[in-house]
Amino acid sequence: MGFVPIFIGTKESLFLKGQKAVNLVGKTATIPEYIEALKLGEYVISADTSACHIAGFSGIPFLAIFTGGVLAEARLTYYQKYEVIEPEGLVCHPCWDVGCKDNAVRWKNEPCRLMLTPEKVIQKFETLIKKYPSDSNVKGY
Repeated sequence: MGFVPIFIGTKESLFLKGQKAVNLVGKTATIPEYIEALKLGEYVISADTSACHIAGFSGIPFLAIFTGGVLAEARLTYYQKYEVIEPEGLVCHPCWDVGCKDNAVRWKNEPCRLMLTPEKVIQKFETLIKKYPSDSNVKGY
């Protein structure tokens, strides 16, 4: 899509890769550093609500990834430029952080997490950038 991903947070992952990616994982030692690194982005994609709140308060369009815990409307009603991807059609959603009953498979087989595939996230991100084009997209940079 022509974007340079900037990865920030506390945990390194083998999946953090991409052409021209900037990996700042573990390099933002303070909350102000984390906030400033996040604000470098034209868009934010996150499953962490703190990143979504920072983006929302900063006017940066963001894609919020919600899984089983709560509904997006409970957390994001203050903001305007965002899209949400969350589980659809599950009788157990939202579970209000109770999680699946079988804790032995928690985080590995929960349907609310497995149904949010990378392809669906990319599709929702494409919707976000069409709704809220960045200045560089508009100018053709």
